Amino acid sequence: SCLLSNGRCVHLILDGTELDKLGPAFRKLTYRVDLNKGDVNMFEMFGQRKDQLSIFPSQMQKLILMAEQAYNTTDSDRSIIRGSLEEIATHFYIQQHMWFENAKENQEKLRIVGIPHKEVPKLELFCSYLDMEYSAMVNKMARDDEKLHALSVLRVTFRNLLSNNGDLFNTITSDSIDGAAVGSRVIYDFSRLLQRGTGVAMAQLVNIIGFAVSNMGAGDTVFIHGAEKIDPSVKDYLSVQLEKLFDAGGRCVFLYNSIDKMLEDKEFCNYDKADYTIFGTMTEGQVHAYQDSVSQEIPADLVRLVTNKSEEVSYIRRGFDNIVFKRDLILGSPMEKERGYRW
Repeated sequence: SCLLSNGRCVHLILDGTELDKLGPAFRKLTYRVDLNKGDVNMFEMFGQRKDQLSIFPSQMQKLILMAEQAYNTTDSDRSIIRGSLEEIATHFYIQQHMWFENAKENQEKLRIVGIPHKEVPKLELFCSYLDMEYSAMVNKMARDDEKLHALSVLRVTFRNLLSNNGDLFNTITSDSIDGAAVGSRVIYDFSRLLQRGTGVAMAQLVNIIGFAVSNMGAGDTVFIHGAEKIDPSVKDYLSVQLEKLFDAGGRCVFLYNSIDKMLEDKEFCNYDKADYTIFGTMTEGQVHAYQDSVSQEIPADLVRLVTNKSEEVSYIRRGFDNIVFKRDLILGSPMEKERGYRW
């Protein structure tokens, strides 16, 4: 529907969903960005030059979250990262002639978006910068022990990030990203990253979400496959990025593999305020929980249908309309193969 209306579709795959088995492949319309192998430089920023003053603080928040997620930090380390990384990373960008102290007065000189991928500093250069700053502080006659400790924590954090996941984060952004910025259908695949740990997958999700929604507007849609796999620690950041999508007239579809987990995730996905929701069958307990959360009763005859164990039944709620229907065609399902459906 979105594509037919000339809208852009962006799929964020966290659960291994194979879209080609769920419908047409749309190969001529599709750009695939494999984030399992690191196609995006974590120090690169995306967007339009007119938005540079808001893009930069968002980048600082992104780096903080990525550092927290990709390296198993303690509460003490997280406090230091949140308190010190923004200042140090800002000085790093200034040294790279990408940012200026008085940015508002020097907007024409800023070089944080629209520069060649190869000119953006990589993680290894940032690690070298931290080493240099640490050594300079150690050798100072009147050294700041608090800042020295902060630099020590940041050195260890980013050095571990480089050593353990350099293939993901010490990269030059792939040229495929340029096509993805305007492609009608873009697929970002994170699913195999979960084998490395939730933190690494979340770091990469944080790394790409701002870019993924930056060029979307009215009629465009983001699909999050496996939304239950999103860690609570990054949900606030993702919500801010999705708000930009909503403000531009776009939409987001949250796809869960568990009704219980969706019901628990109301604060993030706001299913009670959704244009519409689609479910399979539910237990009586799930029906009661859902009715309580949306403050609306499902008619009793529909409840009987919804709690039926048939895998062919779907339930749609849109506004005050409640519809239960039987699916005649289920793409990619075992039942489809048994019945000999072709698509």
